[in-house]
Amino acid sequence: MPTQRATARRTRAPKINTDQAAIAAIENAVASASVSGLIDGLRAAAFSDGYIAASLLAGATTLIRGMPTKQPWSALLSQMAMEVAR
Repeated sequence: MPTQRATARRTRAPKINTDQAAIAAIENAVASASVSGLIDGLRAAAFSDGYIAASLLAGATTLIRGMPTKQPWSALLSQMAMEVAR
């Protein structure tokens, strides 16, 4: 009886919707610019970096509390806190 050989299957890369990728890139750029502008504005108003970081973390906490699956995001914040503490 001949030996059975596995068939070679060609794996296909997932199709990337270029419009969706462009929209995601624009959203990321706008969000980054918005946060950067907010931080610059708070610094110009003489708020300390500690106050700014605490404000941003409070905002992130509020957003996470409203999410249906909180665990991945809370774990990410916890990991980031541990990295900063080192």
